[in-house]
Amino acid sequence: DRYGDKKAESILGNCGIKLCLNAANRTTATYFKDLLDKTTVKVDTESESKQYGKENRTSSMSENESFAARDLMTAGEIMQMPADIGIILFQHKPPIQVKKAFQFQLFPGVTEKYEVSQFDYHAKPSAEQLQKLTLAQQAFEEDIAKKAVAKQTEQEQLEKDFFGFEVVEQEVTFESALEELNGDLNISGSEPNK
Repeated sequence: DRYGDKKAESILGNCGIKLCLNAANRTTATYFKDLLDKTTVKVDTESESKQYGKENRTSSMSENESFAARDLMTAGEIMQMPADIGIILFQHKPPIQVKKAFQFQLFPGVTEKYEVSQFDYHAKPSAEQLQKLTLAQQAFEEDIAKKAVAKQTEQEQLEKDFFGFEVVEQEVTFESALEELNGDLNISGSEPNK
């Protein structure tokens, strides 16, 4: 997780416009469902009752109308949106559902008519940018030089500290280590010298 929940919440909270083009997972769909909030829907109900007796038959019918709260879109509905539908949420305004504008459909053949390569662009840095680059290069080179001097000083100090020490190579086997340990602890089975 690159930002963590708190930083991500802070970043999203500072976005005035949020765009949902497709929610590929339930977490994202639930996030947008919660942002869309609730709406009020009218619920019509009908009921009919019939009663049969010996001599007569009665029936009654009733219609009822009520209002209930419902998610504007459920997480499932958001995940199942068609590929060409999106949702835009504005700060302080109601959300809207939009049809995506695919540029290749709006302007067919434009890339063939006006072929442009990324190599056609030539950057022209300003004097201020060039000065910043020069200062950054100088600072980098000075840092490298300081590190080289520090490394050389450390190497010289190590050589000075260990000058005259003799390196002794010795093969140690389990048996020789055990003998040395027994000798140090005096566990040879004999009486210690008095």
